[in-house]
Amino acid sequence: AELEAGRLDCLDAGEDRADVRAVFSWSFRQLPDDAAGAFALIGLHPGAVLDVHAAAALTGTSTAQARRMLGQLHQASLLQAVGPGRYGMHDLLRAYAREKAAARDVGGSCQQALTRLFDYYLSAAAAAMDILYPAEAFQRPRVTPMAGAVPEMPGQSDARAWLDGERANLVAVVVHCVGQGWPQHATGLAATLFRYLMAGSHLPEAHTIYSHALRAARWSGNPAAEAGALNGLGGIGIMKGQFGDAANHYRAALDWYRQCGDRAGQARVLHNLGVTEHQLHNHQSAADYYREAIAAYGDARDSLGGARVLAYLAAAETELGSYDQAEEHLQLALQVVREAKDQIFEGDTLDRIGELNLRRGQLTQAADFFEQALAIYRRTDHRTGVADQLLNLGKVSLRQGEYQQAIGYLRQALALFRETGHQHGEILTLRGLAEALHRAGQPAAACAELETALQLAAETGNTYEQACVHRDLGESHHCVSQEELAHYHWRQALTLYTQLGAPEADQVRARLSTQQAEQVSERASQATG
Repeated sequence: AELEAGRLDCLDAGEDRADVRAVFSWSFRQLPDDAAGAFALIGLHPGAVLDVHAAAALTGTSTAQARRMLGQLHQASLLQAVGPGRYGMHDLLRAYAREKAAARDVGGSCQQALTRLFDYYLSAAAAAMDILYPAEAFQRPRVTPMAGAVPEMPGQSDARAWLDGERANLVAVVVHCVGQGWPQHATGLAATLFRYLMAGSHLPEAHTIYSHALRAARWSGNPAAEAGALNGLGGIGIMKGQFGDAANHYRAALDWYRQCGDRAGQARVLHNLGVTEHQLHNHQSAADYYREAIAAYGDARDSLGGARVLAYLAAAETELGSYDQAEEHLQLALQVVREAKDQIFEGDTLDRIGELNLRRGQLTQAADFFEQALAIYRRTDHRTGVADQLLNLGKVSLRQGEYQQAIGYLRQALALFRETGHQHGEILTLRGLAEALHRAGQPAAACAELETALQLAAETGNTYEQACVHRDLGESHHCVSQEELAHYHWRQALTLYTQLGAPEADQVRARLSTQQAEQVSERASQATG
């Protein structure tokens, strides 16, 4: 406990050779003054690893000077090399370095050094995001570039590599900024990193960042930042299939955006509320939210945002059977997102065109659009997008009677959804996999996948999917003449669908009536015999 508090007194055994401070001082005293100062400041870094650019920002020097000082500290065994150009510091050395920083702190020099460091991370993150997601640059906070300090990122792979490599540091910086008096840096990083965190399904990191950003926004009285943090938490809820929690976050965010008069922010949240309703299969409600979002984007003069929502509206229209209108909206949306070079939403739009073709029974065309979307998502490292398209290709193969091929696609999708923590996608894939296994003559394996899906739906509180899985289990058990189990699951499905007011309740009720009639007929036949 004393070590965790940064105290080294507990390691003082009363003589120099056994006193950790004395041992460290033998190396520290040999350092040039600038390297000694760098060692002290590096101890203040909230993350576990830093590179030359972060060291330059901390010390207020050039990268050439920082590289020389890092080399001296490494040679003195005060830093450890943990990768090409990256260094870490042992926890005991970090505690010693912080003591030295406090002793050398003159005129708030430590606070100034950390401010430079946090400015660097915000500037570098903004530069990387502008390269990866240029179409959304206007939605992110405006960040003043730091000349010379930000690493070169010639292309998207470089930008993504920087974000991946610094992700742990960025989380640590947000947490530190909230607790130590830099709330604007915390909320700025949260708003800047949104698309990267969601597209990559970095959900644990996203939850830490947005929950801390919410604290920072409330502490500093920043309603716009509070709305942004709530929107981020809502996005995490959707990916976990926790739609009730997501909707609560979105409604709270919408209230704040309305108080701020931010129509663009309102549009984003209305869009997300539509997605929440869509996932709950409340398609008319989803369409209403999407139309509100399109109107808000129009007020904000954001044609790209409006086009993105138009593709989602088309998906709701597809569910409602308005195929021609959906096709018209999708073609318009595709034209706009392609002109804007918005790859993520181009993939989303192609996905929805594929869904429309699948609904129309145009399987070859559907597969072609899903393949196009898959290529985009792989190119942009959008892992949940990749999983979605593998799931869609599995659906196509299932419809084509290619059951083994469907199982292959669906198992790939399942692995990715589990890897990314996308629990709703996992439930949908388990249901599809169960159907493929059942059609391939493996009913026991199908029931096992459905039982896993049922448990996951219960854990995430997804009542609609619980009802669907109960219905699927009823069908599976009925097909192998396990009528008592079939009846049980159909009754469970009927209860849940009725609670939700879902139209599927009538279908299950009819199924139960048919089953009961079959059982009566069978008993009568046996009695006659």
